[in-house]
Amino acid sequence: MATSINPGNIVVPLTAILDQLKGRLSSVELDSLLSAIVSRRKSEVHPGDLITADLINQMLQDLQALNEQVAVLGGGTGSGAKNSKATATLHDTWSFYGSLVKSGEFLPDDATADAMRSGAEITAYLQDVMYAALAGGTLGYGGNTTNLIDAFQRLYEKQHDVVVLFSAPISGVSDTTDHRQFAALLNTILELNSALGEVSLRNALKVQDLNGSIAAQDRINNMVRSQGGDVTTGNLEVVYKGAVGTTETLVIGSLQPVLYRFSITNRTNRNLEAQLKTEFLPPRQSWTQLSVVGVDGASRGSISLAPFDPSKPTDPAATQEIRVAAMTPTGAANGNTGVLQLTAFAPEPVNRKAFASRTLTVANSATTQTPGVVTFAPTSPVVSGSLANATEMTTLTLDFQFTFSALQGPSNRNFRFHLDVSVPANPDTLFFSEFAPSDVSIDVAASTATKKTSQSFTLTDGARRSVSASITPLAGSKNQSMTFTASVESATDGVVVRSQAFTIMVTN
Repeated sequence: MATSINPGNIVVPLTAILDQLKGRLSSVELDSLLSAIVSRRKSEVHPGDLITADLINQMLQDLQALNEQVAVLGGGTGSGAKNSKATATLHDTWSFYGSLVKSGEFLPDDATADAMRSGAEITAYLQDVMYAALAGGTLGYGGNTTNLIDAFQRLYEKQHDVVVLFSAPISGVSDTTDHRQFAALLNTILELNSALGEVSLRNALKVQDLNGSIAAQDRINNMVRSQGGDVTTGNLEVVYKGAVGTTETLVIGSLQPVLYRFSITNRTNRNLEAQLKTEFLPPRQSWTQLSVVGVDGASRGSISLAPFDPSKPTDPAATQEIRVAAMTPTGAANGNTGVLQLTAFAPEPVNRKAFASRTLTVANSATTQTPGVVTFAPTSPVVSGSLANATEMTTLTLDFQFTFSALQGPSNRNFRFHLDVSVPANPDTLFFSEFAPSDVSIDVAASTATKKTSQSFTLTDGARRSVSASITPLAGSKNQSMTFTASVESATDGVVVRSQAFTIMVTN
């Protein structure tokens, strides 16, 4: 339909144009038409102006930006949180399939007529998925569950078209291995429930399960993003930084919470919205008088973090201090202990998670906290092989990573790394130990047969580093074992962290 505004001026809605072209031009022909027209960013449209690809892309980008702002402000309408989740997922679909288009993924390398036709067709099919996702996201803001299910149904159909296209021979493409592998992965999530019971997109749509549809499309998005080279590298990092004030003790009868400081760093290559969760671990899960707050005291359920820049390791855009306010647990007795844990996570499709924990004590009176904290990373140690099935003359390496927070003490301190052996009494005849890198090699003068001590090294407030302990079972050690713990200890004020016990069993 055309609407007359003034004599000589006619405005034709874009939707009307698209409706008229449907069935007359294929998506390939439409794409070729639009991409052949050169234009610039428009602030207004005049009679006779061409509808160009750049103009359409401008409109798509503006719509997407509007979607994101609405999602932040209102979390969707109609279905509340479901709308917010659905539109976020549909945005990711639009973005990650767009990465495939932008990078020219799956396009033929040849310049033959067949290859050019196939290239246009492949691009059009991927763009059809993008457009379905964008349209679904836009509808989702004002729609209910039925609207959103319909949007995911259309998205399913367009992705199924990609599977069909990529599974068949493609003119002008001699090797379609990558296409067929992508089709197989995509088809699996579209059609089949996973071994873990995760519902496929088709099966979720069959029963009108919106949450299942969102979860299935998130898994697809994760796969598509990896294929398009838009891969998340790095991880989140959470470090315990001590309590605000002079004590970590949860004092019986106190009516004031203790604030425990944690530093959260985004060490990935992308912007993250990190969700926050705090708890006391079992058997103290009933200690629930906890809240997560910012430095300003305001409640925090999540934080926004910029990508980590190695040239700016303390950039506040990538690192924030978060505090856990904990009340003394009701009914806790003098001497009770509990492990407080703060977890930061970015859900699928980013799928990054990290946590830090601290053992706290309930007491009748406060004890002054240590002048510093050293903390092993939750993933430490990274072990090169099976400790329970070691082999003679084959080295096992345990890589310990740890961080240092100065708290009230000096910002720079000297430390040593130790291995304390409890079994056997004379391990040197059966096992050979080394530390790396070279600046933390074993200090022979400071070591004994059952206590291996590194050279002294310096840590600065906020620093993290690693020490690798390499242990080689010697000839004749078969059926013998070695049990030990690792520790990092300040040489000046006794700040120390100790690991659990490890046992190497030589079976071969």
